[in-house]
Amino acid sequence: MLHKKVGTDCRLLAHDPTSLIHLLPKQPRLYPVGRLDKDSRGLLLLTNDGALTQSLMHPDFHHRKYYQVQVARAFDDTFLQQMAAGVSYKDVTTLPCKITRLSTDRFEIVLTQGLNRQIRRMSQALGFKVIDLKRIAIESLQLGNLTEGEMRPLTDRELSTLKSCLVSSI
Repeated sequence: MLHKKVGTDCRLLAHDPTSLIHLLPKQPRLYPVGRLDKDSRGLLLLTNDGALTQSLMHPDFHHRKYYQVQVARAFDDTFLQQMAAGVSYKDVTTLPCKITRLSTDRFEIVLTQGLNRQIRRMSQALGFKVIDLKRIAIESLQLGNLTEGEMRPLTDRELSTLKSCLVSSI
């Protein structure tokens, strides 16, 4: 588990000084499970387990990912309702999701879809700019108090709980 900082690129590009590859150990070779865009921060799962990656990433499994989001100005309940119902942008309509107000300009959103820059694009389609986006959980796995830039192995309990979540959703 890594608490990714803003500015870290999740692509594994040796020539890019901002690439995640420069933060990873040489052995074992680890790969990110999904991505967080360069402007986002929070929980990033790293593994060399291809089956685990497939079961977490495949869109048919609809695994929950939790985010805390701050937008540039206050929003009303209509914004929350529209986000929860699914938002259309470009040629996509997002799946319905769970959303909770945290303050006048902050909300928590639970997605089961993993489209590129999805929360930013949903918010933008409704006239709001995201100024902070932090992933706080993937299924049962919680970021907790891991500090930005810090990495740690999953506990045996975290791993078994995560795997049991994945098996029960297949």
